[in-house]
Amino acid sequence: MVRKRTKGRDYAVQMLYSSTVTENTPEETKSSFRLEYEKELPEILDFADKLFDTAYKNKEKDETLISEFIAKNWTIDRIGLLERCILRLGISELFEGDAPYYAVIDDYVTLAKSYGDEKSASFVNGILENVKNKFSLEMNNDSK
Repeated sequence: MVRKRTKGRDYAVQMLYSSTVTENTPEETKSSFRLEYEKELPEILDFADKLFDTAYKNKEKDETLISEFIAKNWTIDRIGLLERCILRLGISELFEGDAPYYAVIDDYVTLAKSYGDEKSASFVNGILENVKNKFSLEMNNDSK
């Protein structure tokens, strides 16, 4: 059985990816997603909405942070869109979420693996771990 937060993170990835591809507003994206998943538990959809909103508003800050941790000869545009969405959500949740860092990182790495491959998962893990370590985020989230 998939945990509620894991499912919410998965939905948030789908919403962020969809909004980026379609260039829909956040409200259009969430409304469309709720229609598609109308039978889902409201608490899961609410969690997904919260993650989506946070990552959407933090785009510039999170992408700047991602850029800081990629290879010097790379730009953020070279990262696949799906991996970028996963990273943005993971970083936003590490800073503003209430789950322990290890649960957040584990779920996003698993999502990267399920949507991409082992290299995607490894890349996502490396960036999220670097962010966590640089800002000592384990203490912020473990104390909540």
